[in-house]
Amino acid sequence: MNSLRYGTKKNAKKISGSIIVSLSNNAAAVFPLLCPVREYEWIRGWNCDMIFSDSGYAEEFCVFTTHFADSREETWICTRYEPNNRIQYTKFSDIKVTRLDIQLISENKNSSEWQWSETYVSLRPNDKEALMYSEDDIVQRLKRINRDLEYFLVNREML
Repeated sequence: MNSLRYGTKKNAKKISGSIIVSLSNNAAAVFPLLCPVREYEWIRGWNCDMIFSDSGYAEEFCVFTTHFADSREETWICTRYEPNNRIQYTKFSDIKVTRLDIQLISENKNSSEWQWSETYVSLRPNDKEALMYSEDDIVQRLKRINRDLEYFLVNREML
């Protein structure tokens, strides 16, 4: 008798969005800011608790949590770490799993171009909160984050 059990298909909702941004600095200046500890410097209201990191900063398999007044607690794991080239985080809450992928496309001495992609998968397919996200919501959120990052790169202060 086969003891394997297969789960029931839940028909979860998957939503993705992506943008390409040009930033006013090279990858060596941008990449370190894509760290949960360094994000305190440029994301207003950023709040995280580092759970695990050998270096104290972003690295492959660092784990941290975030909790904001307007959202649920999320646990983040750095699932890909290629310094000055690519970083990927996967985050979990009780209603969704999200992958944030940030990859360098090109750079020169004073600027760089990056692709930011985010994908949500709902864990509760019929939950209104899990279904409220759209591709446009993701794109607008990524644009806001990059507006803040660009402002910091140019002005060396938070927007």
